[in-house]
Amino acid sequence: MITGTDAPIYHYPVTTIAFIVACCVVFAAALANPESIAPYALEYGNGLHPVQWVSSNFMHAGFGHLLGNMLALWSFGLVVEGKVGWWRMALVALGIGVVQCAVEQTMMLGAEEGGSLGASSIIFGLMAIALIWAPSNNMDCVYIYYGFRVCEFQMTVASLVGLFVVLELVVSFFSGFAMSSQILHLMGAALGVGVGIGLLKTKLVDCENWDAFSVWAGRHQMTREEILESDTEYQQKRAEKIESESAGAVAQITQLLHDGEALFAYRAHEQMSRRLPDWVLPEELLLKIIHTLHKNNQWADSIKPMAEYLQKFTSRQIPVRLKLAQVLVVKEENAAQALRVLAKLAADQLDAKQKDLYRKLQAGAKELQRRNPYDVAEHDW
Repeated sequence: MITGTDAPIYHYPVTTIAFIVACCVVFAAALANPESIAPYALEYGNGLHPVQWVSSNFMHAGFGHLLGNMLALWSFGLVVEGKVGWWRMALVALGIGVVQCAVEQTMMLGAEEGGSLGASSIIFGLMAIALIWAPSNNMDCVYIYYGFRVCEFQMTVASLVGLFVVLELVVSFFSGFAMSSQILHLMGAALGVGVGIGLLKTKLVDCENWDAFSVWAGRHQMTREEILESDTEYQQKRAEKIESESAGAVAQITQLLHDGEALFAYRAHEQMSRRLPDWVLPEELLLKIIHTLHKNNQWADSIKPMAEYLQKFTSRQIPVRLKLAQVLVVKEENAAQALRVLAKLAADQLDAKQKDLYRKLQAGAKELQRRNPYDVAEHDW
């Protein structure tokens, strides 16, 4: 007997309890008046009867049959309904039962007699769904022997379902896979596999990465960040979002520059850098921000964009580095920082005009340093 599970349960088992009650009521009615409900069992060789596809699932051949099925229904219904709620559970359980009975009755149209009844196919379908949705979760099992001794233990859903399925396969093998209760059980399990995978792949059930596919891929042991990094669909949507937001930001920055608002343009760029770690402002726009700031005599505000350019781009390194040093010497009187910026220039890479500016800036910075020997460079630009 199974008394509980550590699988996450989000819904009270309303449908499971209702199904158990219905089976018990039908069983009591059968005991009181067997003749009245006999036509509702699934018949072989007497045409197709859709009513029987539903009714036969609630009928049982004896108390042992009823008790075993209801204990199993409670165990696996708890897992399945706990994840999808009462109405989806009703659709799943009845859907498996109706389809299995319809297929069974169709297959046995040529039989001379026989039939079947019971909720076993539904139960095996629920077992298969639980196997897909929660294979590594534990079931709390209680075994009573010698009439009074109780043994408590745990088994994973995968182990428990695997044990049931193997037993059914072994019995079916020795019976030559003839139509039997074992074959009917396996038919229900096959339907359950399809339903379980279908609901999982259409995201109608959330197994929190403890489903069979996630466990197989090792996602159940990953952090949320690692799972998102491995999710191709998520990465694609994220890339599309970044592309869309980046295009919008570029358009906004371009318009601000057109309006002469270089400082607001740079602030928009900084905001995007905080929102999107992979954001990169196009080189030509960064250069235009620097140029417009200089045009507006916003010298101090241009230092940060120029420093960023030196760290990210190379094509205009020399003129931007010289301009940054000039602003530091002439406008900010920050000699130590200016000399550090100039120190990264190689004289043999400068043309005549650039060499002349380089010497003047270096001389000016040294003069400033002589007057203020305690000036320090804070940045390695």
